[in-house]
Amino acid sequence: MFSFDLGKEGFEKLVSGLEKPAIIQLLAKVDSAMIRNLTPLQLYRTLKRTQDAGQQETGKQGTGKQGKGQGKGQGKDQSADKGADKSEGCPGYSYMLESVEKEKTKARYSFVGSDPDAVLTIKDREISVELLKKEASGLFEQVRKEITEGCRDPETGENTIRAAVPPGKDLFDALRLAFPTADGIGLLNSKRFDRQTFLGGAIGFTAYDAIYDSWLDTGKGFESDVPELQYLLVSKSFVFDHLKGDIYIVLTPFIRPGSDPEALYGQAVSEAKKLYTLLEKAVREEGKEKEEGKEKEEGKEKEEGKEKEEEEEEEEEGSEENFMESPASISRTSPPTPVPGVEESERAGFEAAVLQAKEHIFAGDIFQVVLSRKREFQLKESPFELYTRLRAINPSPYMYLFEFGDLAIVGASPETLLTVHERTVITNPIAGTCPRGKTGAEDEELAARMLGDEKERAEHVMLVDLGRNDVRMVAESGSVKVSDFMKVLKYSHVQHIESTVSGKLRPECDQFDAFRAVFPAGTLSGAPKIRAMEIISELENSPRGVYGGGVGYYSWNGDADFAIVIRTVLVRGKLASVQAGAGIVADSDPAYEFRETERKMAAMLRAIEEGA
Repeated sequence: MFSFDLGKEGFEKLVSGLEKPAIIQLLAKVDSAMIRNLTPLQLYRTLKRTQDAGQQETGKQGTGKQGKGQGKGQGKDQSADKGADKSEGCPGYSYMLESVEKEKTKARYSFVGSDPDAVLTIKDREISVELLKKEASGLFEQVRKEITEGCRDPETGENTIRAAVPPGKDLFDALRLAFPTADGIGLLNSKRFDRQTFLGGAIGFTAYDAIYDSWLDTGKGFESDVPELQYLLVSKSFVFDHLKGDIYIVLTPFIRPGSDPEALYGQAVSEAKKLYTLLEKAVREEGKEKEEGKEKEEGKEKEEGKEKEEEEEEEEEGSEENFMESPASISRTSPPTPVPGVEESERAGFEAAVLQAKEHIFAGDIFQVVLSRKREFQLKESPFELYTRLRAINPSPYMYLFEFGDLAIVGASPETLLTVHERTVITNPIAGTCPRGKTGAEDEELAARMLGDEKERAEHVMLVDLGRNDVRMVAESGSVKVSDFMKVLKYSHVQHIESTVSGKLRPECDQFDAFRAVFPAGTLSGAPKIRAMEIISELENSPRGVYGGGVGYYSWNGDADFAIVIRTVLVRGKLASVQAGAGIVADSDPAYEFRETERKMAAMLRAIEEGA
């Protein structure tokens, strides 16, 4: 079945006599060979089905909770408090961080889960935390204590707390208040894998618009319905190790002083068994679907044979209907339905913004700036269905699906924002892209041509310099270094030039400081970064939302891993938005840069189109 990394005797020894609250980490390695063949995608499908079935049984809508947790002044205590009465978790909150490109150093692990303890939201300088499971009340009370002590005049309910971010503090300082191990709570049995891994903690996103609070002195100047930060606080999750073919159940319960060690261990074993049954259920459902798929395929072949015979008969009769497109073929080839009346104005507006950006470059304000544009579509399917197609079209080291009520993030990013492992922070600047070759020789020829392109090299060096400056803000003196300079990484469809910038965190800095230092990525802002962000604010004058931000996790043990939010679809209800940018330099052609944004949107648009 499974085996814990810590036996009952060892567990009780660690927990007995605790004088302060703590979190204990437990890893249960799955022993079944059949279950170890399960994929993250298959497990996520089962978790969502189980979640949706529970939602239908109770008659509660998960989207209502999400709406209450996001906006300032929304989600009054009495309605929010009802959510914690449901011990099986909150329908509508789930996540999957999947590594589809199994490149050893970049994409070893995947993480799946659907039963968070609480949801943390920061929007318009207000932090709110909502308890979702009554079993997590100990964790929630610790978070409430830290926010109450760190913020002025918090509003509290039985299962909620909200407060204004204190003057002189930013959103990342507020996030730290809701993270117990950053506030002196110990982590017991804190074993690690050989690279950063999500072993319980906070998982979610930081939107690009968090820059207005953390970096720019100006206000946003616009309203946005997407929070600046939103994270799930998670104490149980599944980890897939693609290199070794292993699956782990991760539990990180919150321990109060004076708790009964034997009872706590029994609860942990019971919880692990529940999660194991979900793995078994996923295996059964996958087997059933394969069988049903085989039957459907056989039926389809028979139907196609019958249709072919009928078509041949109609051709002999000279039927004019043969020249008409069927509704099915129209559906497959029709483009996604855009929100009307925006495309031409967007083209003109974007090209005008490019010209304005070039004026700033000629004036010496900046060297480069990344301008973006957005397209919106009506979505006719679920975020999960959209994810499965994007996954097939554009497999990436960072595939992600977050479903937070009526907000979903579906993405396929090739680019790391930062990682933190054992207090080493790493960022990987990427600049330079070319297609894969049809043969090995052509592949190498294309890569050599890319490496020899002066413009590509200059942009890459600029981004490496930005990365060094960012990491230096939080790293020990003399620890910052560049390795694997201008290394070519090969993915399924493209090749990229990438370098590695690393540094050792100073004693007073943590994973949140590291994120702040490298955020936003130079590839999504420009250089110099601050001035580029100011110009982006002036020229775009609208929220970027999650685009250009980061998706990923902060583990209780201090590790972190975030991808840059690009090649991503943001879903709100049935409205899907896609955003892409282009790096503007002195010789940029506005029409070309517009086409560049279209090219970068292509995979997402195709995924939406094929579901129309």
